[in-house]
Amino acid sequence: MATGAISNIERHSAFSASSAASQRGKRFGAILGAALIAIAGALPHSPAAAQVAEQELLEAHNVGIPEVTVAFGMSAFADHNIYAAGIKNGWLKEVGISVTPEPFGVSSLSPQVIPRFLSGETEI
Repeated sequence: MATGAISNIERHSAFSASSAASQRGKRFGAILGAALIAIAGALPHSPAAAQVAEQELLEAHNVGIPEVTVAFGMSAFADHNIYAAGIKNGWLKEVGISVTPEPFGVSSLSPQVIPRFLSGETEI
């Protein structure tokens, strides 16, 4: 046999090792895929189901979301509308925060913000 040439036996041996590794990889991929499908099937599929599961978890551990009402003041500028969006979509109520006066708190111009805060008319 010539130096540097690969014999049929060596070629077959290398192919077999590569083929075995490939088969192990395919089996691992199939097992991993099946596991992910099983996990996905066990998870809640809707936001409502997730909220129910979350509530059950809180109740199981005797933990609740405290509720608080705050006197809310918002500057009368468009870039502060993020607060109004959160209130309108119910995101604050989801975490136990109620805003007074309803629906969006007090809207204040800049010179009114500090006096309303200091007088207690607004807390946030």
